[in-house]
Amino acid sequence: MSSEDGLGIEVKYIANSAKGRGIFARRNFKRGDIIEVCPVLLVPPVDHKYLSQTVLDNYLFDWESEEDSVLLFGYGGLYNHSYTPNAQYIRDFNNKTMVVQAIKNIKEGQEIVFNYNGEPENNAPLDWIKKIE
Repeated sequence: MSSEDGLGIEVKYIANSAKGRGIFARRNFKRGDIIEVCPVLLVPPVDHKYLSQTVLDNYLFDWESEEDSVLLFGYGGLYNHSYTPNAQYIRDFNNKTMVVQAIKNIKEGQEIVFNYNGEPENNAPLDWIKKIE
């Protein structure tokens, strides 16, 4: 089962995987290509404490200050994590968007993944992932 649109990406459900679903390339992307620009919803600290007790906590990203976080629209929350990513996300504070950009050449059919730590080379453990695996 998959879902497609005009961005050159599609959502696929990954059978027999803890990932559940992921974002896959429907065309080739070159290093530096913008894959998607995701609008964000700013979640202030007072709301974050409530959302952190729900499944939405798995979809919150850090934002400008340590207290603020955002929910991504578009396909932003469906990209899977990898310590060997082929994409990165860039916070655009002025436009209130999160830009997903290829950091390697990505071939059609490949899963597009980024490092949830923010920096592609950051190998710090993500404890919450262990909870859902």
